Amino acid sequence: MRKLILAILLWPFAAGAYMPEPSVAFLRKAVQIQKAALTLGDIVSIEGPADRVRLLVALPIGPSPALNTVREIGREELQRWIETAPQDLGAVAWRGNASVQVTRKAASLDHDALTNAAKAAATEALRARFRSFAVESAGNPLPELVAAGKYQLRARPVELGVEVPARLVVWIELWQKTRMYRAVPVALNIRAVAPVLRLNASLPSGASLSPQDVTVEERDVAALAGAYWPADEPLEAVRTKQAVAAGSVLMRSQLQALPDVERGDQVALRVRAGAVVIETTAQALQDGWANRSVRVRPTQGTDVVQARVVRSGLVEMQE
Repeated sequence: MRKLILAILLWPFAAGAYMPEPSVAFLRKAVQIQKAALTLGDIVSIEGPADRVRLLVALPIGPSPALNTVREIGREELQRWIETAPQDLGAVAWRGNASVQVTRKAASLDHDALTNAAKAAATEALRARFRSFAVESAGNPLPELVAAGKYQLRARPVELGVEVPARLVVWIELWQKTRMYRAVPVALNIRAVAPVLRLNASLPSGASLSPQDVTVEERDVAALAGAYWPADEPLEAVRTKQAVAAGSVLMRSQLQALPDVERGDQVALRVRAGAVVIETTAQALQDGWANRSVRVRPTQGTDVVQARVVRSGLVEMQE
């Protein structure tokens, strides 16, 4: 009876001292991974209670290495991942190797799929502006190998400026679920036909233009060296910025807006001195555009002063 009473009294202490047996983790020597992120189960064989094994196998332990690189992971690092996990994973007894070498599986990159994705993005951008165009691969070198896995190809938006390039580079992103693996540039040769204006006769710098000075023609604008002047844009508000030869396609770089103030014009000159405003007249000594400075000579003086063009026929200066 005395022994039974003693056993009953000691039972809570014996139960509290019970420690569950540790899970056994066998660390492999080397593994090849296809995923972008590692879990403990990718590199370790684990035995133990099913609920703990399930948690240990799914424990994230950082990113997979890049292609053609090695990530070496030792037992100490893995133990730190286990000890800092959000949930209690219990004790782990290590077996096998002291560390594991992790590499990334490689696979051939589908060049045709990349090129087709780039062509589709370029076609969408060109179709918005041109009725006639062509897109061909320029044959630039593409990576032969990428990390193995299933990728979604996403083309970055193609934005065409006023100048249409003959060679267009489209960036294709390779995505694995929510992570972008890398971006690959794909070069394309572009042909885009549009109406342009061909000059009928040579014009000097500063000459005004009218529809009678030009002929509308269809040209491959991607082959032009620069941004062209579209045939449907009016010419009445521009003039030549330089001499232009007959037969030339009119380019934006050759034209400029008509000045708000022309050299030799009599303009109103507004002079501000604090709260006092005086208005007089002056002669413009050079062409000027709104919000830019221009040299003028006041009618009642001989000194040349700098004034800001406010609008057509009006300049202003501060005293």
